[in-house]
Amino acid sequence: MARKFVWRVALVLTLSTTIGTAAWLLQSYLNRPPPPIWPIPEDPTEARKANMINVLLPLIQKNNRRLLEQRKYATELEAKVLNNAELDNSDMKWLASMGKRYRLAETEDYDKQWMQILLRRLDIIPADLALAQAAMESAWGESRFAQEGSNFFGQWCFKKGCGIVPGKRPADATYEVQSFDSPAESVRLYMRNLNSHPRYAQLRIIREQARAKGEDIEGQALAAGLHGYSAIGDTYIHTLRALIRANQFQQFPSY
Repeated sequence: MARKFVWRVALVLTLSTTIGTAAWLLQSYLNRPPPPIWPIPEDPTEARKANMINVLLPLIQKNNRRLLEQRKYATELEAKVLNNAELDNSDMKWLASMGKRYRLAETEDYDKQWMQILLRRLDIIPADLALAQAAMESAWGESRFAQEGSNFFGQWCFKKGCGIVPGKRPADATYEVQSFDSPAESVRLYMRNLNSHPRYAQLRIIREQARAKGEDIEGQALAAGLHGYSAIGDTYIHTLRALIRANQFQQFPSY
């Protein structure tokens, strides 16, 4: 009897230890940093590029997947509108929140035109374009604003203390370079900016036309809609396209 009791205790302890070890191994695996998308080369310039891509690309892809999920739901609601089906309260609340987020006119009558504008704004930003802009705006992630404020895309803000004051800001200017809690927040608000600000309406039209033709959404094409992103205009667009080509950013999936 005593032997059976000891054996059972030993079995319980063994199982407990095994389960505990397995749980520890699983947690250790989950806590590991993700493997690099690009191996870090020895050359300092190339290492700088690889580091920025490894940080930003997963965030860009994650945000694009979320945008596609939201776009799918918006497409389903558009079908309801076109078929004169009634939208329930949850549908209406969701559309109201999307409308506010993407700067659409406030309404309770979600008609065909309103839904088309939402879908024009609720779409992906291709990874090649986002990486090229990040490289240009943040000096491959090594600018003061990227290092101190997680700002990879040069976003401005206009409330005192909202960011970092540029060293060469004109004396009569009040803008700051916005600070973010994380690179993820910088990516998310960069995408929202391109998808909602009136200045980038042409980018959204180019993207919408590509979708209508069944074409891929690519940075080389969408760059044409970024005249308003920088004071250097056409030079900015040409530089973005050159960055995409030279670094083969088109190889990276957008989601």
